[in-house]
Amino acid sequence: MTNEQFHMRNGQWSWVNGRLWLGMFCSALFLILVFRNVRWMELAAALHSVNWSILLLAAAIYALSLFMRSLCWQSLLKPLGPVTTREAFSYASIGYMANNLLPLRAGELIRAALLAEKRGFTKSAVLATIVLERLLDVLILGTLTAFLMIAMPIPSMAKGSILLSLVAGLLVVIGLWWAAGRGWSDGDKEQGPRWLQRRVLRGAVKLTRSFSGGLLALRSIRQAGVAAFYSLMAWTLVCGSIYLMMLASHLRLPWRAALLVLVMVNLGSIIPSSPGSIGVVHFLAVMALSPWMIEREVAVGFSIVLHAVSLLVTVVLGAACLWKEKIGLVSVNKASFQAPVLPVRD
Repeated sequence: MTNEQFHMRNGQWSWVNGRLWLGMFCSALFLILVFRNVRWMELAAALHSVNWSILLLAAAIYALSLFMRSLCWQSLLKPLGPVTTREAFSYASIGYMANNLLPLRAGELIRAALLAEKRGFTKSAVLATIVLERLLDVLILGTLTAFLMIAMPIPSMAKGSILLSLVAGLLVVIGLWWAAGRGWSDGDKEQGPRWLQRRVLRGAVKLTRSFSGGLLALRSIRQAGVAAFYSLMAWTLVCGSIYLMMLASHLRLPWRAALLVLVMVNLGSIIPSSPGSIGVVHFLAVMALSPWMIEREVAVGFSIVLHAVSLLVTVVLGAACLWKEKIGLVSVNKASFQAPVLPVRD
C-alpha cells in the first residue's frame, strides 16, 4: 500500500468513526425526546390493540413498493447492460437490508459492488445509477410535498427546507444530464493540460468517465420517464402502506397525515443516526402527527409500528435474497469496503 493510499484509508476511517458516533448520539437524543413523559401502560395498551390483519396488508404493500423501486433501478441500469428483474430486486433488497443493519447507509455501496461483480460492470457506473435513483426520490418527494402545501398549512421553516431540497435536486439532475450528454472520451484526457497527467488526477478522470457511464439513462427521455414512473408508483404505495398502518393503530386521519409522515421521515433521513434510523424515525413520525393533536402514547405507538414494519420487511426480503442468490456474509462484508475511490495506479 502506498503512502497516498494509507493516508486516504486513514482519513476514510476517521470520517466513518466520526459519523458513527454522531449518529449514535442523535439516535439517543431523539429516543429521549420521543419517550419523555410517555405513560408506559397507555403505550403498551396502544401497541396491544393494533389490528394485525390491516398491519399484514400494510407490510405486503410496503414489500410491493420495494419491488417497484427495483424496477426503477432496473430502468436506470439498462444502458450498462442486461439486468434481469430478479437480479435488480434481489440486489436492491440486499442493499435496503444492509442500510438498516449497517451504519452510514453502506447498503448502497454493497448492492453496487455485488451487482457490478455479478454482471461485470464498473462499480462507479452502478453507483451512479443509485445516485440517479436517489435524486428521483428527492424530486418526487418534493413534488408530493408541493401538493401537500396546497392541501394543508405547513410551517414556513419546513417549507423553506423542502423547497431548498427540491431546487438542489433539480440543479444536480441538470448537472448530471449535462455530464451524461457530454460523455468522457480518451481524447479528453489526452487534450487536457499537462498537470492532468499526474497519476491521481488521471485516476480521477478514469473514475469520472466510469461514473458518467451510469448516467446514460438521462440521455433518453423515455428511459428516464419510465424510471420516474416506477419511483412515483413506489412512493404512492409507501404512502398507502403508512395510511394502513395508521388504521391498524386506530388512527382515523386524512390521507394528508400519511403523506406528511412519508415526507418528513424520508427527507429527515439526512439526519445522522444509528443503523436502522432508530430514534430519528420515531421522532419525525410523532412530529408529523402533531397537527392532529393525537394522544402522545398513540402517536409513539404508531411510530414504533411504522419503524418495525419497514425494518422487518426489508430485513426479511434482504435475507431471503441473500439465500436465493447464494451470497455469503463474507461477500457482503467485502463489498462494504469496496467504495469506488480514486485509483493511484493504472
